[in-house]
Amino acid sequence: MNQAVVALKDSPIANATSLAELKNANLGAQVGTTSLDFINAVVQPNNDVQVFNDTNDAKSAMQNGQIDGLVVDLPTAYYITAVEIPKGKIVGQFKAEAGGEQFGLLFQKGNPLATCVNRVLADLSASGELQAIQDEWMAGTTAPYFTQ
Repeated sequence: MNQAVVALKDSPIANATSLAELKNANLGAQVGTTSLDFINAVVQPNNDVQVFNDTNDAKSAMQNGQIDGLVVDLPTAYYITAVEIPKGKIVGQFKAEAGGEQFGLLFQKGNPLATCVNRVLADLSASGELQAIQDEWMAGTTAPYFTQ
């Protein structure tokens, strides 16, 4: 899963297309997230990254002009711009090798469902069905990729 930058349509970074154009931006992310790690490790902005207790606080800061943009995972970016902040836009996303993640499932230790779920996921993967699901629901994105 890719990381993405969300900004208001009138933000100074709304039309950014490259990593270089984000260097002087005021970016924010939720504390303890891979998005925050990503900003620090990959974007390496000249300004201090604004860290928020949760994504709601970060979204509010963006709407109030305290930050230029918010870094979140791509599915979250789609939800934010489609449902929560219609005046927002996905400025761009970063290719997976620059910040990709995978989905995971967590079960209580010893839960008998874990074995069943692992078996089903292995079967879906081996048959190509898992890739087909990903292609249908998570690919074909209209969010542009940032250039280096």
